[in-house]
Amino acid sequence: MNITVRRKKTSVILLSTLNPIYNECFEFDLSKEEFQYAHRIFKVIDYNRVGSNELIDCIGIGIGIHFDGINRDYWYQMLEYTRIPITKSFNLHETIPIITCTNQNKTK
Repeated sequence: MNITVRRKKTSVILLSTLNPIYNECFEFDLSKEEFQYAHRIFKVIDYNRVGSNELIDCIGIGIGIHFDGINRDYWYQMLEYTRIPITKSFNLHETIPIITCTNQNKTK
């Protein structure tokens, strides 16, 4: 099944800080069928008024070859416990995992 639905949410923008701390919750309403084939990619982008925006890091969770052990396991946990909110913290990496960030659209 190939369901392509793009939903985009933007977090709070933290200005004038080199070490921003984000503590946000994103909720997506998906049917059980959509959830089985869905994935999420979260991007942190440095917004520049002049020039182009810079991708700092991203992390993807879901099922498929693009998602490694911990992120895939987290998705399976959400599939198993559909009625229980599951929280997970993600840290930025020293290098950008290009496989999960192949679509680097510039956003504001």
